[in-house]
Amino acid sequence: MNKEYYLFLIWNKAFFCREKILNDLGASFSIRKTFYIRWSEKNFLKDLKAFYGTKTADVREKSRYVGKGLFYVIVVEDPDPVFEQRKTYNGSETVNARIYDKKWLYRKWTGGNFRVHSSQDRKETDHDLTVLLGPDFMKRIDALETDQTVETDTKGIAGFDSLEDFKNTLRLFSKNVILENEGEITIVSECRSDLECFLGLEPSDTNRYVLKISGREYHICLLSEAEGDLPEGFLEKIYDNAVKQDFSDVEKDYLAFLNDRTKVSDQLQEFMSRNGFTLNFEKKDPFRKETRKGFIRRCRDELKYRYLKLKEHTSAK
Repeated sequence: MNKEYYLFLIWNKAFFCREKILNDLGASFSIRKTFYIRWSEKNFLKDLKAFYGTKTADVREKSRYVGKGLFYVIVVEDPDPVFEQRKTYNGSETVNARIYDKKWLYRKWTGGNFRVHSSQDRKETDHDLTVLLGPDFMKRIDALETDQTVETDTKGIAGFDSLEDFKNTLRLFSKNVILENEGEITIVSECRSDLECFLGLEPSDTNRYVLKISGREYHICLLSEAEGDLPEGFLEKIYDNAVKQDFSDVEKDYLAFLNDRTKVSDQLQEFMSRNGFTLNFEKKDPFRKETRKGFIRRCRDELKYRYLKLKEHTSAK
């Protein structure tokens, strides 16, 4: 079995358990690097939104129970990952059970409420570290001293050095296809709202945005299946280049259709039929909503957190 890397993130309000978590991880995995990250105070909520994306709708509330300020990152190597089905917030998923179970153990230690985060597979590790440090994250991690503090905002909020830097980052951030057509960049992605959060863009009903990269403005168009901009299965086909060239020929017609669903050209209709798609799909809201049950659990966990923190401090004296 190939070695795999994962990260554990201890938010500020879980620092009272930092040493306990670090010792437990060291007994189960090989720790590659530990370091602190401090986001700028003015961008903290934007950074938190960039990191979690659609997993949280209210970043102000999120910041209250994870804590603002310095947080701790532990990168571990698992020489023998065990992949099993686990019930997650996205339904039943195949995850590294050794990592996943540790995350929930540490959340129990810190009173719940997501005060400890971990990646649960290779894809999420790449996503999280790309958001935190950029596409060259392993080089940056290897260059750090143990427990060094990194003063940086998330990659999308901090900005990009060039268009190539932007493209390289998006390739690791999630499953994206980048198309360039007559000066406009179209990005077909899993979730447009996640990209809006990551890039610090205001939501748009037109799917069009202006993004400044290294002092130059670029016109960006974002399309995704999660919001209903695209029919189901479209991303997979364009990602595999099955419809990439054909779509570029009808892209203008397609964008016109999104703005007015009665505008369906013959060329667009023929493209959709030929590739097994229909134009009958609805816009959706991908943000995870808190249920009444979730609210009650969060309030209960807050009381538990205060008790555990007090208990830990008392025992440390």
